[in-house]
Amino acid sequence: MPRLRHSSLNASMGSGLQTSPAAVHTLAVPAGVPAQQASPMPPHAPQAPSLAQVPPLAQTLPAAMQRLSLQQAPDSSFDFIVLDAFSSDAIPVHLLTREALQLYLRKLAPHGSVAFHISNRYLNLEPVLVEMARDARVAGVVGADGALTPEQNMSFKMTSKWVVLSREPKDLSLLALQKGWRVLPPKADVALWTDDFSNVFSVFRWR
Repeated sequence: MPRLRHSSLNASMGSGLQTSPAAVHTLAVPAGVPAQQASPMPPHAPQAPSLAQVPPLAQTLPAAMQRLSLQQAPDSSFDFIVLDAFSSDAIPVHLLTREALQLYLRKLAPHGSVAFHISNRYLNLEPVLVEMARDARVAGVVGADGALTPEQNMSFKMTSKWVVLSREPKDLSLLALQKGWRVLPPKADVALWTDDFSNVFSVFRWR
């Protein structure tokens, strides 16, 4: 997968496989630090420079503080935000609302992107991201790294599904051409989630 454009800081927010859903890792790399000096993300992250490498400095925050902490950061100070907190049946809905995306976009530098890890056995979160992108008038792609090598299976790597949003379609154009990736549809059959409204049952995987 090609590298997404970067210009300032990298940040990552997520519960990960080794922590509880109530925790989030926030990581940042100053401008000018070579990508090869960054530490790898957990094994379920896509194998790409833009998603598979994160900085070495991490801070664990309670779930309730995730947006609060980001609000305190300077505007336009991040070139990449990764949210990895949606793998359980109890998701932090406040990170998937119109107001949350407005915050992420405000903190992103020009050509920055925000990535959502939406692998979930119980909830289909892609329609939620489709409506968030439509409301904010931003570009989006969705992809999965479902084809695992024998070595990855031996290391217990899990398949994962991601949605990446950016202000400009051109910043995602190369990513959209990669195998397993596609442009988000223009509209979904779910209502837009806001800080005042959400409906988890509308995206529940009924079996």
